[in-house]
Amino acid sequence: MTAPHDHPHPRRSRATRRVALALTALLVAGLAALAPGSPAQASGPAVASVGDVSVVEGDTGTRVVKVPVTLTNPATTASTVAFAVTAGSADGTDLVLRTGTLKFTPNITGETKTAGAIAVKITGDTTVEGDETFTVTLTGATGGITLGDTTGVGTIVDDDPGPGGPVVSVADTTIVEGDTARTPTTTNNVAVAVTLSEPAPGPLDVVATVAAGTATTGADFKKAYTKTVTFKPGQTTKAVSVGVLPDTTPEADETVTVTLTSPSPGLTIGAATATVTIRDDDTPPTSGTLWAWGYNGDGQLGTGDTTDQTSPVQIGTGTDWASVTAGDSHTVAIRTDGTLWAWGRNGYGQLGTGDTTNRTSPVQIGTGTDWASVTAG
Repeated sequence: MTAPHDHPHPRRSRATRRVALALTALLVAGLAALAPGSPAQASGPAVASVGDVSVVEGDTGTRVVKVPVTLTNPATTASTVAFAVTAGSADGTDLVLRTGTLKFTPNITGETKTAGAIAVKITGDTTVEGDETFTVTLTGATGGITLGDTTGVGTIVDDDPGPGGPVVSVADTTIVEGDTARTPTTTNNVAVAVTLSEPAPGPLDVVATVAAGTATTGADFKKAYTKTVTFKPGQTTKAVSVGVLPDTTPEADETVTVTLTSPSPGLTIGAATATVTIRDDDTPPTSGTLWAWGYNGDGQLGTGDTTDQTSPVQIGTGTDWASVTAGDSHTVAIRTDGTLWAWGRNGYGQLGTGDTTNRTSPVQIGTGTDWASVTAG
């Protein structure tokens, strides 16, 4: 007798197998989505720029000033920025000249921070010599970072007015605006140094006021305010924070001021006002769409017909128009590739097409690609 076959599992139907395969595919896709360490997608290129900074010299020892380096967007791989600290009117007796590398390391979400700093050691003295400068230059980058503003200027503020008690001063600084926030409070904070010329012999106070210069409160920086800065015995450096609000709008550099008033008895104010420069890092658009409206009896709107338009209509689908000028019944424009285009009435050859035929749509004039500007009479 033939032994019966063992069938420990029931035979699955074709439909059941399809469902199992589909669930397996969904599970794999879900696991891929949840896999740790997947690089986050940055919103744009990571462009590194260095800012300016000021520091009060001091009378003894060394002080460290941090020169800001800012990325417009996070990098998504381990990246570095190489730099060199070189002499200006200040030399090796005033600061430590060096070269080095600033690292940007991705966090658990796969993105780097967008702010770093280059530490520069300043040597104090009691020589009356005037303010001096040094330069911090970005010399190269790796890991997908490109360089924007490569040169920052550091100013060593002389605080040696002669014999007397402590002198308190505030120093200028610069921060690159940035496109994204670096802190949960949606600001890119910059610390403005408030410095004593010598260690405080006892508690000393000075009032610092943060106010708008050309920057707008609530739009370019977080808030204007007044606070009392207190130096405890032995301290020489404090800071006032300015919260810069990032954006992607092309605009001019803007400023915030920090002013010192009301010093404690025995405390003298040296540099009373500092300027925080918010350096714009947003590239103006280089292209755009073209729109027209109004009388169109000679096709001067460029819509391909002679129908008047009472509201703006887009002319074609191009997004590379750089400039446009309107004549009496014709229009001339330049594209970002330097080509020249015209349309509308052409009874006197004003379009430049070599004939006197009207055109109701833009036509290229010649083959030149070096047109810079044009005006239609």
